[in-house]
Amino acid sequence: MMVLALTSAVASALVATPMSAPFQSQLPSSSVHMSVHGSRRAVLAGAVAAAVPLVVSAKASLQTDEKVLVEEEKALKALDAEIKKDRKLAFEDEIALSKANDAYLEALKKGDKKKAGELRAQIKEIQGRYLAEENLVKSLESEETTLVAAEQEQSAKIKADLKIEKAEEAKELLEVQQAALAKLGK
Repeated sequence: MMVLALTSAVASALVATPMSAPFQSQLPSSSVHMSVHGSRRAVLAGAVAAAVPLVVSAKASLQTDEKVLVEEEKALKALDAEIKKDRKLAFEDEIALSKANDAYLEALKKGDKKKAGELRAQIKEIQGRYLAEENLVKSLESEETTLVAAEQEQSAKIKADLKIEKAEEAKELLEVQQAALAKLGK
């Protein structure tokens, strides 16, 4: 009878006593389990949101560089149009000069000194215009070379900025994820 009394006392003690702390952590609780997963998502989402302002500031710099590149491209297009127009004028003057020279030689063959004198003055005028247009074209081409170099430099800068930005984004995201996982690990 004594054994039965002891067994019932032990059984009642097991039922009546609360579980100790080590045993409680071993038993899974669905509400705690859900809360931990919810916290991980919240921490990761918060971490990504915290990284966004850093990425935005890097993108602002990139956008500024891209605007500069667009302006350089517009200036280059305008310069190309001006060069094309001046080359056309120079070419037309070159043709006019060739025709005037032919007419001058023809006037000399015929012995028409008056017409030859008029044509000589016309040739000098065309030559002056032609030389001015050629000098302008050379000057514009030199300016174009400078603009093209600046555009290429700006384009290279943007490519480098993009590469750096992507690397920084990846690094920041990795750091944020590691920090979030470290918080969850505590």
